[in-house]
Amino acid sequence: MASDEAISARQRRVQQIGAQLEGNVQSAINSILNAKDIYAHKPSEINRMARTDDQIRGLLVYCMMPLPHPCGGDFQLQLPDTDLIVALRQVLPNGLHEWKPLTIVSCKASFHARETEATFWSRLNRERSVRNVLVTEDSDRYQPKGPKTELKSCGPQASKTRRLLEAYMDRVYIIKKYSVVGYNLTQDINRFRPLFQRAEAQHYTGIGSHIFDDPERRPHAEYCSRVRPFDDLLFDLMRWKYETLG
Repeated sequence: MASDEAISARQRRVQQIGAQLEGNVQSAINSILNAKDIYAHKPSEINRMARTDDQIRGLLVYCMMPLPHPCGGDFQLQLPDTDLIVALRQVLPNGLHEWKPLTIVSCKASFHARETEATFWSRLNRERSVRNVLVTEDSDRYQPKGPKTELKSCGPQASKTRRLLEAYMDRVYIIKKYSVVGYNLTQDINRFRPLFQRAEAQHYTGIGSHIFDDPERRPHAEYCSRVRPFDDLLFDLMRWKYETLG
């Protein structure tokens, strides 16, 4: 019984940590990008809004994956490993609006052999041209004893986790663990705003910002074309918006 209670307590802690990370990511995206008509929603929020909005219900269905159901001889819709759906909200000439998906976001504080959840769904979604990205705290580097990074370096010395994520996720973004003393999400959002405004002149490329990450905290994963600071997600979303608009 004690063992079962310990397992249940650990599962609750993991869920709480995951919910905090998901909330931080959603807050950062919405605080910066709502003014640009880009919104991050949890699937549960979309389900609630869909009761009175068929357009946003269509967004949720679009992000679902049709999986074969051998027993029924048909297909069933299943939402991928999804914490957030980020979409562009467009107002139409008739005053109505429509939603266009920009990316599905999976949030993971750490991996511990769970990276395959995100990579499995991302691989399937590539066949439908649906972007899948992952945001992580890489939280093992905050351990008081023996800190380490699961993402490590790029190239021949890469960990299995990193190789899988680089191969199958569209992007991986590293964000601070904001429960750590000295990190403040609201302050970082406010620090980022003026930089984001200036980035428009550069078409949101080559900014080199890492306000929402702390590469000076060691150990830290090596950045590459696929593994980036969380700041880059906000720039990428703006570029994907313009790609969507044509």
